[in-house]
Amino acid sequence: MALLFIYSTTRAQDALNLPADLYVLLNTGVVQRYGLGAAGVATVTPEDAFVVDFGVAPDGDQIAYRTETSISILSISGAREDRIIERQADVPPYRGRGDTIVWSPDAAAIAYTTTYGARVFFNLGEVAAYADLGEGLFLDLNWSPDSRFLAAQSDAGVWWIYRRESTTMTLTSIITAANGIAWVTGNQIVFAPPEGGLLLMNLDEANAQSVILDQEWDYALPALNVQDELLFFARDKADEDTPAGYGRLQSIARGAFDVVARSDTPVQTTGLRWAPGGALLTAFDGGVLALFDPISGAGFTLPVRDAVAYAWGRFNPTAFFATQPAPLVSTVLTPTPDAAVIVPNSISAVAGVVLPNDAFFLAFGEFNLPQVWRLPADGSVAAPVTSARGGVSEYAIAPDLSAIAYVSEGQLWLYSLVNGRVTPLTPLVSVGIVSPAFSPDARQIAYTDGGIRAIDAAGGEARSILLDTPDAEQPSFFGEPQFSPDGTQLLVSELLPGTNGVHGVVDLADGSYTRLVTDYGARALWLSDGSIISFGITTLGDPGAEQSIVRFPPNDLSAAEIIYVLTSTTRIETMTESVRGEIRLVVREDASTTPSLIDVAFVNGEQAVITQLPAILAPQLSFDGGFVGGYLTQSDVDGIVQGPLTIYNANNGEQALLGSPTSVWSFQWAR
Repeated sequence: MALLFIYSTTRAQDALNLPADLYVLLNTGVVQRYGLGAAGVATVTPEDAFVVDFGVAPDGDQIAYRTETSISILSISGAREDRIIERQADVPPYRGRGDTIVWSPDAAAIAYTTTYGARVFFNLGEVAAYADLGEGLFLDLNWSPDSRFLAAQSDAGVWWIYRRESTTMTLTSIITAANGIAWVTGNQIVFAPPEGGLLLMNLDEANAQSVILDQEWDYALPALNVQDELLFFARDKADEDTPAGYGRLQSIARGAFDVVARSDTPVQTTGLRWAPGGALLTAFDGGVLALFDPISGAGFTLPVRDAVAYAWGRFNPTAFFATQPAPLVSTVLTPTPDAAVIVPNSISAVAGVVLPNDAFFLAFGEFNLPQVWRLPADGSVAAPVTSARGGVSEYAIAPDLSAIAYVSEGQLWLYSLVNGRVTPLTPLVSVGIVSPAFSPDARQIAYTDGGIRAIDAAGGEARSILLDTPDAEQPSFFGEPQFSPDGTQLLVSELLPGTNGVHGVVDLADGSYTRLVTDYGARALWLSDGSIISFGITTLGDPGAEQSIVRFPPNDLSAAEIIYVLTSTTRIETMTESVRGEIRLVVREDASTTPSLIDVAFVNGEQAVITQLPAILAPQLSFDGGFVGGYLTQSDVDGIVQGPLTIYNANNGEQALLGSPTSVWSFQWAR
């Protein structure tokens, strides 16, 4: 981050007017303390320890520091005996962007980041207890004032909030994106969504959210100051003279609705953090640490040039604020009329969800191998159902919920959901996506292996349906088989040279193949009346092309008809036949917007309903169209794109986050 403030370096002086002792970790692995008043600078960590990161205890006397092998606690005054609390300490994935070792305010727990997430040490005296958090790579940790909750910010910008209960940490809520958070009570947190506004979330009331300020303004860096006022930087979205990312300091007193403007100077908020008490800001870049006045934007650099992290000691509000001037501006603005209005769609972490049908997904199970998990429709907890020795890479669910076909160790397997029996069906010759699919009666499984093949679920020899032709003058490669509702035909995708893929239909009685005139790169599915719907861009490689939905009537695949057209920027993410004669789409206007539900009657193309969805990635509609399953965030971990599973109920606007497992992929609805 570039320091875009006007500031000067410190003049020669005897002391720094700091809100608390400032501790700085140098690149040499040494922690130094810049003391209050004329205390000067002192090294506080052992000379023989190369410190990786550290955190200061609430009492200001103890410090937890991590080396490459362990985490230790020492007493700066020597009043307590030094001790090691972790002998396999790991290392922080990030430094300098937040607090990576933090003591709870009651000093009974210490949280620290790791290369797999975070770990919490519980101070039980002679006995040690630990809890591991694996939801993301964290760069900042933040305890609530009463030590009951821990907020952890991932490198993707997501805040994961955990509830501390004895020696366990339970995921209880998530903030998918925020321009800053602030604890205002032991169970209430304020955050600034990137789309604007300020929200208050109560973690003891099912994560209920209230509007403090509406979305007409952008807000950033909320903080509670020593006068019990909520500080924040604000920018009117209609203000063309103030660029995005800048804001003027404002505040609200606890329990009040009047917004007080405290500054006329716009300040760039990116990369800034509040110092204790809310009177100063810090900026850290390239080993240089600077302090800034949030009212004027003026500041000075500290005499440090090779720092890698910093932390504050015990805050002394009486000594510091006796020297601070009153706010420069005290203009009362118009109160926000929407204050304290409950916001729908708050996200709660749950063990299970009541659903219209069971759902399935892949997640790591026993021996850290991917397995198929089942999320029951009755609201009970998710649990793995397979225990494949080599893990599962793909799977399909039988329409009658009798079995799962899955791919593992180069073979196609069948797992019975009735008796738990595992049956090897057939070895796979080719390496690639297999896309297993059950027939409507669950007696056959079609799959991709050098073309389209099928095998009986009861076992036997695999049959060739439509083989690839790699050596032909115009080679074709087939995949993604789907049985027709009556089981007599297969809809398949066909990859041709110079295209993104088209579709065709195989008649299983005589083996004849009919290529459909679908858009290049389109997706397709059967409808209950035996017709086919395809959706995608209209021409290959044309970024300005409209997206069309095309229907191929039963028994006449050449009579394609366009039933609906969307703009070129709109992307259709998924589709289902919610009721007979009507399809439900999830569409996104562009990459920066949240998705919407659109109902379209395919007989006349009439658009029936539009419903805005919350932020959700890779959405999948339940077969009745009433629920959406997807991910709050997604990341690529060792080639697997995965993330936390969220379920949205389109009927009542409720959204839930599956608390365990915390990262899944290949989500599917059962019928």
